[in-house]
Amino acid sequence: MQPIARLEISRQTAQERSQQARRQIEILQQEISSHHKARSEALSARRRARDLSDALDAEQTLVLPGRSNDGFSLSRLPPSGFADTQPA
Repeated sequence: MQPIARLEISRQTAQERSQQARRQIEILQQEISSHHKARSEALSARRRARDLSDALDAEQTLVLPGRSNDGFSLSRLPPSGFADTQPA
């Protein structure tokens, strides 16, 4: 085989490997992008769920009858039904 033919084969092989590496890099970049997007969406969903949970906890305070102008006042207790005994 002539040295020029060897060089041509080596060049073609190098080009093929280079193209394959570029394709693999592109695929990996797409995967990284999709992972970042999924992580961002999961964090956002977790934040929304926490906010909704906090809102529900605030809405679920118990209201007990007491005294007021109409004979009843409203005292609020946490969802557990026990008064908070710890200082704020």
